[in-house]
Amino acid sequence: MSPHKHALMQKLRALGLDESHYGCYPPLPLVSLEDFFEGNTDSDSIAVNLWPDHPGLDYFYRVLKEIRARPDVQDVLIEIYDIEPALQVAESWPFAEKVFFVTSARRSTLNDWNTRLKADGPLKGYARGQQPVNPPRPLPGYAVWHTIWD
Repeated sequence: MSPHKHALMQKLRALGLDESHYGCYPPLPLVSLEDFFEGNTDSDSIAVNLWPDHPGLDYFYRVLKEIRARPDVQDVLIEIYDIEPALQVAESWPFAEKVFFVTSARRSTLNDWNTRLKADGPLKGYARGQQPVNPPRPLPGYAVWHTIWD
């Protein structure tokens, strides 16, 4: 197991996602872009529904970092949905299907991000009202939005 994957798995275990609770059922943990993308070579770990036109991990990492660097963005976080494949196969990575944006941007801007990410959304708040294990704390004037590949 790579050092990056090991560190991510340790973080996920600390947040309650382990062998006894593989995931798929809320509440689920959020991790940073660095936690998710650094050392990740598993293209199936995010936006798997885009095959055969998946733009690649480098594309998603670059676009999401560009979004996070904006002055109207407090943070961009990845929701980990499932770790079972990562536990069973050394090359597999924890699976994500949602990205959360903590932002004061307008919906039209979020629509543009969504188009760049080839995702479904954006949707305000949490999916089905289920907060993650470690929800962000938006600054005044900021809100939580998410996008999903479905």
